[in-house]
Parts: sequence; structure tokens; C-alpha cells
Amino acid sequence: MKKLLVLSIFSAVLVSGCGGTVSIDNPAPSPYPAGVPQSITIDSANVIPVINGSSTNGYIKVHNNTNYAISNIVYEATTNSYEGMKSDGTLQKMIFKLKSMVGLKGFSNTFLDPTSAALCKQIPANGVCTLKFSTPALSSNEFQASAQVTANYTDKNSAGVASQTFNMQYIQLNSGTHGIKFLGNSNLYYYGNQQAYTSLYYYVNGTPGDIYELDSVMASAGLKVTNQQQPGFKVASGYVGVINLAANGPVSGASQSLVNVQYSLANTNVTNSLRNVSLKSNNLTSSGIVNITPMVPGPMLISGFIPLTNINVTTQGIMYLTNVGSSVAKLGNISYGSGLAAGSTNTCGSSLAANSSCAVYFNITSTSQGTSSITVPYGNYSVVQPVSWYVAGGPIITTSANPTSLSFLVGNSESYIVTLGNVGNTALKNLIQTPTTLPGGSAVPTTLNALSCLESDGITPSGNNLLPSGSCTYTINVTDSVVESGQNIMNTISGIYGVNSSSYVAKIVVPYASRSNIASIMVTPLTPSGDNNIIVNGDGVSTTITTMQVTNISYVPTTIESVTSYGDTNYINLESDDCSGVTLAPLPAESSCTYSIILGPYNNESTTNITGIESSVVAFSGAGITGESSITTFLNYTITGVMKLVMTSITANGTPMPAGNGTVGNPFMESGYVTGSTVTLTMENQGIDPNLTITGIQDTNSPMAWVLNRSSSTCVSSIGTPIAIGSTCTLVYDYVYNSNSIITGGGTSGTTSQDISTPIITLTSTGAQFMGQVVVPSTVGTEGTFIYANSNLATLVNTAAIAGTGANESFTITTTLTNANGYSAMTENVYVANVQYFNGVPATINCGPTSVDPSGSVYIQNCTLGSSSSSAVYSVNNLYAGATIAAWFAPNTNGQGLSINTMYFNGLITP
Repeated sequence: MKKLLVLSIFSAVLVSGCGGTVSIDNPAPSPYPAGVPQSITIDSANVIPVINGSSTNGYIKVHNNTNYAISNIVYEATTNSYEGMKSDGTLQKMIFKLKSMVGLKGFSNTFLDPTSAALCKQIPANGVCTLKFSTPALSSNEFQASAQVTANYTDKNSAGVASQTFNMQYIQLNSGTHGIKFLGNSNLYYYGNQQAYTSLYYYVNGTPGDIYELDSVMASAGLKVTNQQQPGFKVASGYVGVINLAANGPVSGASQSLVNVQYSLANTNVTNSLRNVSLKSNNLTSSGIVNITPMVPGPMLISGFIPLTNINVTTQGIMYLTNVGSSVAKLGNISYGSGLAAGSTNTCGSSLAANSSCAVYFNITSTSQGTSSITVPYGNYSVVQPVSWYVAGGPIITTSANPTSLSFLVGNSESYIVTLGNVGNTALKNLIQTPTTLPGGSAVPTTLNALSCLESDGITPSGNNLLPSGSCTYTINVTDSVVESGQNIMNTISGIYGVNSSSYVAKIVVPYASRSNIASIMVTPLTPSGDNNIIVNGDGVSTTITTMQVTNISYVPTTIESVTSYGDTNYINLESDDCSGVTLAPLPAESSCTYSIILGPYNNESTTNITGIESSVVAFSGAGITGESSITTFLNYTITGVMKLVMTSITANGTPMPAGNGTVGNPFMESGYVTGSTVTLTMENQGIDPNLTITGIQDTNSPMAWVLNRSSSTCVSSIGTPIAIGSTCTLVYDYVYNSNSIITGGGTSGTTSQDISTPIITLTSTGAQFMGQVVVPSTVGTEGTFIYANSNLATLVNTAAIAGTGANESFTITTTLTNANGYSAMTENVYVANVQYFNGVPATINCGPTSVDPSGSVYIQNCTLGSSSSSAVYSVNNLYAGATIAAWFAPNTNGQGLSINTMYFNGLITP
């Protein structure tokens, strides 16, 4: 373990043929809604260097983004590295590093340090914890690997998970070059949070014994270095270090920031002794790139490196996927290219939550050397992951692209450089490179220059030949006449090797996005299902709200002039509009806003569904547009007529329950001292579906007033069980305002409104699921979603006053109880500080004898207050002027609801 590290984790950067990703610089608008901020996140990072086959030690930062502590966090780690040849040259079976729960008996950790994992079991509010790790000792044949780290936790009784994927790459130090080197770019992902963290790994390359002195580390605007090392910090050749970075959000668009590191060669190794050289005489500068991804709603998948595989050793492999977006990614069917097939295990399923990871296992079916790819679709986009394998004696080609993804104006062009390396023992000859746009994209890639190849000693070989330990580069230029994002360029490199001129093919994928400088928008449905088929239950009550996302897909600000919905206004209307008007005008480039269309309620009495088309028109203006332009979006809708759960009656009882029927003009009446009152709602299946089933009940009432009694409510106990036609169930609400209404520091007096909001019920029938709020029946008085109730709450008012001057000054306290009909008698203790300021024992009305607390400095009086309006007075003459008098009050309500005004008083005795 020769390297010492300082860090956080992860990278989505493509440095070899196994590191393809979707576009992270310009994530496309997603058909899925944005998620809530993530409670736990694990830092991202660029590629971790693994030097000369030795393990790299480092650490990962885990952040608690909440205002409360989170405990019982369990960490898991997996890697996809493997063991190749034994030292005696015989083959050794590939060993996949299976999942190990850190710190549990019977499991051996393969990546994380169990001691640090145990220390990070609990993270305080807004805190950060550090996990130590050790990478596998990669070989030049293996070249690369990835690791997956997961934190499983419980957040307010809900299960949570946070994942991150690490990429690792083998590095052979080259004594012919000097300086600090960064492996690929680092990426900042917000996951819906307001702050993001990442790290930049670097390694020091040079002649063994070289020592470098750090002069400065500077980050571009928007980034902050959180582990700033002081100038003068010395590092040696072969050292691996890290720069920790933080950025505040959200950001309005994707960007790149530079982290510049300036250092100088401080010492040189000469015959095993150190020789000082003039500082600043050999100044060097290195720059690491950080891609900052805006908080765009929707999922965003990245994939981890896959080791180059010797198929004489194994034909199995693992690819890690991580969703670094802000909402769930709905995964399509995974496809495997030529020479590949699905493995026996796949932990990804049909969806992948934000801030989560999964693993795809695959098999290599080819018997000869080659390259293929695995494609994972999600929404309208996909991850394309190249996979390379080889046989003993052939070349082993590594590929990388710089930059790792492209973003440019439509009609313009952008270039990237592809670098090829050969870590095998056989030359690859007659190289031909062919860039191709993958299906779905419209970009035109062009090779700008021929291959430029070098041998390991810097000599140019003859022809397009990639020799062992050598390298080749070429440049690809990309243009596009169509505005698009989330597309990919596949770079295919082919050649021959060996005496039989066997063929070899390697591939690398580069994502791209082309943007317009003419105002342009995209309109996408976000909810409820992310498609254009909207369903609502025709029970005359239920509604479905469809949220539409408007995204500015140009490089210029765009003004949303208006949003209009079209359809039958009896049941299709615009619910909300956060796009047009002055709120978000103009909409910044690459930003989004939303509007919502409400469908329903509609009373469909028939046994057949009603179908139709609703539409909305978004008008916009901006650069390149004369006047206004618009986009029309059509949505298919279906109104079913099979489900109908109707509230038929409301009943109330209690001790007592005064007159009232729950309508706005005739509310139920409660008293502040009453306990045990209930309101019961009766629900009946009045539809034609005998399989009507309640799947969930959402209660929106404040627990201060009304609580749904789940044990007494038969609708709750029948969740998941069909309700027959004509059958009923009940929802019972308990009145708890009495026990919760002892309010300090002011409150309400007299009659207080404590209305009941009817619940939202989720129903299923014939395979469809709907949600609607229960409506009060018209037979009660007024249809609506509220049942009206009032409570008579007593009020205790405390006042204190100082009157007079000098020896005639008096301090008077009055405590008054009003609106207390039906209340039993209660008491209130009155405390007055500084006994020495008073002349004689206080005179009182309705208060008990005066006592002095054990400290001898506070008067205590116990005042009795009757069930009707009553008061108590406490009066003292003073001897001292200029002193401060303090009084405070402690009522004993005997469990009765009470509003209390003024709990503390202080005042100055004037001369």
C-alpha cells in the first residue's frame, strides 16, 4: 500500500473503452418529475489512479444533508476487479468481489475499511463522515475497474439508500515526463440538494526520488477547495493525492470549472542523495476539470468501468449503473451487442431511484478477441457501455476521449481527441478509425487528422501501428444541424495482429448535445405517469392533475408569453401556471418551469369508458423569432365509469356534542374541556364494480385537532380487500384539540374553528389506480371537502403593571379567566422575583397565602380561578427605585384546553 491519499469519490469520465456515459454536461429534459433532496449523499470524484499495480488507499466523504441526526447506517461495497494470471503463469479463475456488509461477522471487506464504516454508522445533523478504502491492486492487463459503495439508512421511519460508483485506472509511471497529473474530469451532481461535493485525484509522475513543492491550488468561481494544503507542502514521485471541492447550487446551466495546481521541482535524486535546486526554477502548472451539472429535473444514468477481460481466464463481467439525477429512472430492456449475453443476475429491475446504484451481470460468448457494448435505455435516452475482451498473446487496447462529452451550438462544431494505448505484448497494425453517430442522433462526425502514433520512447513508428506500451491519437470534429441532446458518437478502431493477421476491434462512446441560439422550447408531461394517456375515475369526485414541464432547449433566454388549455371546460381546465407572466420571464437557457392541467371531476354513469383528447398551447418569444411562436401538446384521456366510493353520511357523538351538522352555517360544536368526541364518515360503494378496493388513505388534518382513529375505522382495516357493491366502511376522527391546546405566549379566545378536512383515498379497480378527495354529501347541507367544527376554548390573560413613584409605587398583577363555561376550577402560581424590593407581604384577592421559595428571593402565590369569568389581584408596595421587577406564571389546567396570554413580565421601578 505505497500510496497515501486524501479524498471523496467517483467519476463518470470515459478514460477507456469501458467507460461510456450519457451526456453529463447537458442532461436532457426528463419525462419524470424531480425528486426531493437526498438526505444522505456520497461524494463524487474523478478516476482514482492505481500506480504500478499497488493498491491505492483513500477516503470517501458521506454527507448528512438534513437538520437532524441519522443513525444505523449500514455500508456495502462491491468491486468488479479480478485476478488474472498467477505468478507461475497458470490461469486463475476470476474472482468477483461479492457484496459485503461492512462490520458484520462472517464477511470480509473488499473495498471499505470496517472500522471507519462503524464510526460512520451515525452522522450528526448537517454533518460529514469519512470512510477509508483500499483499491484492488490492478495489473496492466486488467487496466481498469470500478467499485460500488452503498449506504442503507432509515430516515424518519422511511428506508433510504445512497450510492456512488468509483472508477479506477492502472498507471505506469513514466520517468520521461514530470508533474502532477489528473485522470479525467470530476463531476458535481446535486441530486436535488442545494450543495454538491466532489474531489479531484492526482498523481505525481517523475523520476523516482523527485520531490515537488506545492505553490498554490486555485479553483474557478463557483467552486471552493475544502482541504486547502498550505504552500510548501511537499509530494514525491509516485504519490497519489486529492483536492476536495464544494459548490453551492442550484446553477442555471451546465458549466466547466478549472482547478489549477502550481508547483515546482524542489529536489532531485542524485546517487541516492537529495540535492536542493532553486525554487521556482522549474515551475509547472496542471489543471483539473470539474463538470458542474445543473439541478435539472429527471434521472441521469452513468456507468462504471469494466475491466479488460482475458476470456481464457473468465467470460463473466459486471457493469455498475448509478442514477445521479434527481428522480427515478424507468429502465427499459437491456440489450447486449454481438459477442455478449445477459448473465444470471441483474439487480437493476425496472427502475432505479435517484442517488442509487445497481449491477448488471453479463457473459462474453465470443471465442476471439473483440469489442462490443451494453445498452441500457431509460426514458428517451440510454447509457451505451463498451466492453472489451482479449486472448493471451494479443494486443490489449485502451481508449480515452478528451473531453468526455460535447456541447455546442447547432450549426457549429466541436472537437475531441481520442487516445489509444496498448498495454499488451503484441503490436496492433494497420489501424483504421471510424466515427459513427448511433441511431437516434443526427450529428456528423469527421476525422480531422490521421493517426499520430508514438512508441514508448517517443519515436514515431512506421505506418499506423500501435506498438506495445505505445500510444496513438486522432481528432474527431462533430457538427449537427438539429437541436438534440442525450445522443452518442461511437468511435470504432480496427486493426490486425499476429502472424495470421487476426482482426481486432475497439470502441469508445462520446455523448454530445447540440443547442440552438434561436429561442426554442420543449414541452413534456411529467405526471402522473410520464406519458400522454391520462386517466381519471368518473365518480363525479376524482380528478387527475397532469404537470407539464416547459424546458428552454436553446442557448438564449426565452419568454413564455402564455399557456392555454383546450377541451371541455366542464372537466378540463388549467390548474396552475408557473411559466407565463412575470414570474419566470424570461426563462433562462437550459432551465425549466411547469404548468398543470386538471381533468375532472366527471360523473360517468355508464359501463363504458369515455375517451378524448385534451391539448395545451404554450406561446413563446425570444431571439430569432418574429412575434410569437407556439407548441401544441396533445394528451389522450380516459374517464372511467366503474369506480364510485361515496360518502353517504356524517355522524357525531361526544360528551357532550351540541347541535350542528358539520356545514359552514351549522357547525358541530365542541367545548375546550370535552374529551371523547368523535365524527364518523360512512363510505359506500355505489358503483358497478364489485372489486373496488381501497389501497391507501391520506389524512391531511393537523394532529392538533382531529386524528384519524385507525383502529376504529373499518375503511382502514379493509385496505386491500374489495368492497362489495352496496357495502360500506367508516372513517372515525377523534377530537384531540383539548389535550393539545395549552398554548404559551398568546392564543385565541372565544370560539375557535377546528374544521375537518376530508381524506384523500386511493382506489384500484380493473387494474387501474386512482386518487380523489372525499366530498361531503349534499344531504348534509353543502358539498365540499371540509366538515365544519367549532370549539369553545377558555382564555387565561395575565397582566402586570407598575404605578406610582418612589415609596408609593405599587406592583399589581391581575390574572383573568374568561370563556370558561363548563370548565372545572383551576389554579395558577404567580412568581415575583427580588423579595427585598417590596415593603411587607403582598395583599391578594382570590389567592392563597404568600410563601417564599427556598432561595429566599421569590414570592409565590397560588391563585384559584373559578369555572366562570373570574380574576385574581396581587399588589405590593415598593421601597426601592431603579430596580427591575420580574414576574412569571405557571397555570395548572388539570388537562383542560386553554389559551394563555403572557407567561412572563418584567418592568423597571422608577424613582
